[in-house]
Amino acid sequence: MDKEALIRRERTFAVVSLVLGIAVLGAGLLFNPHGYHKALEAISIVLFAMAFASLVKIRALKRNDAIPVAENDERIVAARNQADAVSLEVIRRVLFLAYLFYTFVRPGDIFQSLSWWLLLAVSMLSLLLPPLVLGNVNKRFQPDDGR
Repeated sequence: MDKEALIRRERTFAVVSLVLGIAVLGAGLLFNPHGYHKALEAISIVLFAMAFASLVKIRALKRNDAIPVAENDERIVAARNQADAVSLEVIRRVLFLAYLFYTFVRPGDIFQSLSWWLLLAVSMLSLLLPPLVLGNVNKRFQPDDGR
């Protein structure tokens, strides 16, 4: 895929995300008396963030003079995997800090609030899942002894 096709694809994604974000925000403002507005406004923030990320990608693609190499180049795949790993580690730590913050700010919600339980479950899942997935991946790459 050439550079212009990547820019076109990201631009389309940004426009679609922006239009959907505006529509969801408008629906949130329309449903204001019914109490659904906060959830819809929160969803629109995610859509706006997706559009912003696409615009940042477009800017990076335009600034970079090098033509993007095929996606099956193992160096690019390794660099992308490393970036994903670092990003997920940061997200995991932020999630755990959010759990601690929520626990100390709202101590009355401990063991009672659904949001507290969800934060706890997702935090624990983010800590337990990487070793389990790594064990599964290691099993797949073990040589077969013919047993």
